[in-house]
Amino acid sequence: MTSIRRRTLTLIIGLMLAGIAVISVFNLHDSNHEIAEVYDAQLARNARLLQGVLRMPLAGKDQSELYQAFNKALGEAEPRVEGHPYESKIAFQVWDRKGEVLVHTASAPSFTVPPTKTGFSDVMDLNNRHWRAFLLEDKQNDLRICGSGSASGTMCVPIWWTASCVIRCGPTFWAV
Repeated sequence: MTSIRRRTLTLIIGLMLAGIAVISVFNLHDSNHEIAEVYDAQLARNARLLQGVLRMPLAGKDQSELYQAFNKALGEAEPRVEGHPYESKIAFQVWDRKGEVLVHTASAPSFTVPPTKTGFSDVMDLNNRHWRAFLLEDKQNDLRICGSGSASGTMCVPIWWTASCVIRCGPTFWAV
């Protein structure tokens, strides 16, 4: 036979754990949404910055040198000491009106068909990986600028790990 104190304590701890689990699920959902919003804003801002640089009035030879300089600099976007681990998860591509790639990052996905809808869209590459894309059309220079990011969900792992750690480790701290 169990005492009223033990049953009450078990009920309170059970309700607290259930409450923490519900709060953690809501927190995970909201965090994923906010991360996606910030990620989308970053893609759009970087595409507009690239558009601004590519709009600089240059002679034909200087324009091709600019494209080569961009390709060289963007080709170095890989995780290393001075870089960021997620740097290679963001990619950019610039196409001319014929659909030829002028500028691209080394991590840029190969699409069967490049995105055609301006704004944000979800696309698949040739390896069936999901990418979030932002397409910006520059009618002044007949260019299409696409910023895309790998949508693998790896950025949400630290948030989920923290939430699940609270759920798993919480009873240990309460028992002390």
